[in-house]
Amino acid sequence: MKIKHTVISLVLALALVLGTFAGLAVTAGAEEASDLVNEQGLVENVEGGCILHCWCWSFNTIKENMQKIADAGYSAVQTSPINAIMNAENSGMSLYSNGSGKWYYSYQPTNYTIGNFMLGTEDEFKDMCETAHSYGVKVIVDIVANHTTGQKAFVRGDLKTLKDAGVLYHTDDGKSSDVRRNMTQHYGVCPDVNTQNKDYQNIILNFLKLCVADGADGFRYDMAKHIELPDDKEAYASDFWPTVLDNGSTFEYGEVLQSPYDRFKDYAAIMHVTASNYGDSIRSYFYNGCNNISASNFVSYNSNLVKADRLVTWVESHDTYANDNDGKVNSSASFWMSNSQVRRGWALIAARKDNTSLFFSRPKGSVETKNVTLLNNPRWGENQIGIAGDDNYFHPEVVAVNKFSTAMLGVSENIENIKNSKKLLMVSRGTRGAVIINNSDEDVNLDADLGQKTKLKNGTYTDAADGDQFYAYNGRLFGTIKAESVTVLYDDSSLYNTVVPDEYQIEITDPTVPATSETQPASSETQPSSSEAPDPTTLAPKAAKSTIYVGATTTIKPNVKNAVGATTYKTSNKSVATVSSKGVVKGVKAGSVTITVTNNKVSKKLTIKIVKKNQSMTVKASAKSVKYSKVKKAKQTVSAITVKNYKGSLSYKKVSGSAKLSVTSKGKIVVKKGTKKATYKAVVKVTAAGNTAYNSSTKKVNITVKVK
Repeated sequence: MKIKHTVISLVLALALVLGTFAGLAVTAGAEEASDLVNEQGLVENVEGGCILHCWCWSFNTIKENMQKIADAGYSAVQTSPINAIMNAENSGMSLYSNGSGKWYYSYQPTNYTIGNFMLGTEDEFKDMCETAHSYGVKVIVDIVANHTTGQKAFVRGDLKTLKDAGVLYHTDDGKSSDVRRNMTQHYGVCPDVNTQNKDYQNIILNFLKLCVADGADGFRYDMAKHIELPDDKEAYASDFWPTVLDNGSTFEYGEVLQSPYDRFKDYAAIMHVTASNYGDSIRSYFYNGCNNISASNFVSYNSNLVKADRLVTWVESHDTYANDNDGKVNSSASFWMSNSQVRRGWALIAARKDNTSLFFSRPKGSVETKNVTLLNNPRWGENQIGIAGDDNYFHPEVVAVNKFSTAMLGVSENIENIKNSKKLLMVSRGTRGAVIINNSDEDVNLDADLGQKTKLKNGTYTDAADGDQFYAYNGRLFGTIKAESVTVLYDDSSLYNTVVPDEYQIEITDPTVPATSETQPASSETQPSSSEAPDPTTLAPKAAKSTIYVGATTTIKPNVKNAVGATTYKTSNKSVATVSSKGVVKGVKAGSVTITVTNNKVSKKLTIKIVKKNQSMTVKASAKSVKYSKVKKAKQTVSAITVKNYKGSLSYKKVSGSAKLSVTSKGKIVVKKGTKKATYKAVVKVTAAGNTAYNSSTKKVNITVKVK
């Protein structure tokens, strides 16, 4: 669906009248340490992280590129629909050919089984998920439940049973439940499925559960807005969503393209939803040459009061890129955007607090264009389904922003124009980091006029994108921002040094420009006299660990400046955790507590989670019989050890049994070539390493291999 969007800001209008707007702070939460990152340094549960939309990549292609994806800072991959589809018209593997799209066959289900000719088999899907999880990456599957293929003769399985019974589709009455809601309970290009039918709901639910069992972690629901809610008008309402969302996944979001009467908030109450208006506003910004648009336009997500942590944002989607078949160049489409513009838009959304961001992988070899000719359009690139997309998804600027996003989880944000330019945007995250987006075609030197105002703590920062040096001192930022670029600064140990060169240690005497709390101490010659007011007390407490086991401890470092007397600590619930006078927190039982740190009437709060260790691990093993007369290899794999209910990395060690059997580091059982006919046994010890929620756990597995 295309959504036309005009950027209108009452805040901006008011600011222009008053002549006072410089930047708008968003105080959506205090800075705090995050415990939402997994052992691989990626966001654990997708929410708040970065998703790579591997559009039309095969399962094997995603698997082969998993290390690159993880290294680029993506916490999840999103596949194209994995259901059975129609392979009609000898469609081949072109994204687009002969005047029509081929990629969109994947959005025309024929059956709800896993695997299709575009993406691969169910076993390949399982292997991809297993590899993703080994890198700490989650898997999101695109689900098409609103309609089937328009060629009903190709419908198979349980869908065919419902079709033959006359209950698979909604009645073709040409009406919707509410014209303003734009419901599609009538036939269009693809027939609308009767999502009110309980048998159909169970087909979808079982399919989702199968996906989860095979390794999927979550789902994206295509055209979610067009599937009814329980409290829609009585004739059209159903419990489709309450039924299918109970599938065991950990992250689900719906394509609810925004429009009047979209019931956006109601969908957001049951799943994450797509902030399509925000992507429209970003594309409009570039389409209009980045002129006359204040940072205030980008503070609000224009999401009908739905909070950021329920939103999935993007600069472009597969629809804005590939589904604009009229070829018109406007802000609703995105194929005309340059890769550099996409990166700069991406920096704006992914550098922000709380939202989950999706990066669309364009076709390999594609070239941005405003050419309206559809056939042989450079936007299709190599025009192949199954291969990896364009390299832009791991460009240094994108990678830097992805990792910044993870490092800044939970930290407050501020968005502003800098140097009084509508083409320079800065997203600041408390005192810890900032992303600067230069949309002009000229380098910008911040050194003039005492630098750029900033809340960054004093220090030398290395741009995570290209290695340039920036310096923060006394609430001012110095350095040069390259043209049409993204600059990423934050206090990572490898990117930050507390030492600032002397030439940038400029003392600010203007009382209207307060220095940050991190200002360097003055020399003895400039210390205030006893009659001057003392500097205020500031607190920046941190816990050694924000998640601990029951019975374990963590120590809070108060980080007090200008302390007055002792620092005190108080827990919100002693039955969950205790805290000593020295800031040692001890877990009592599972739960969450708030620790209040106070000095000189200044208080800061930290959240500490207490978790139980889970020792549950089930190990199952099986072995196949092998006829060695046909074996030519030195070793033959005959079995794989299957491990369920575990968290952490696995290790395998044979502890006893036949010398003819061995085990690999991936749990594969192998036998030597030339082994005689007999039954061989061995015992393998499997160990799952522990993490913040699980103990290490070991199981012994008995292996039996019969050689015929």
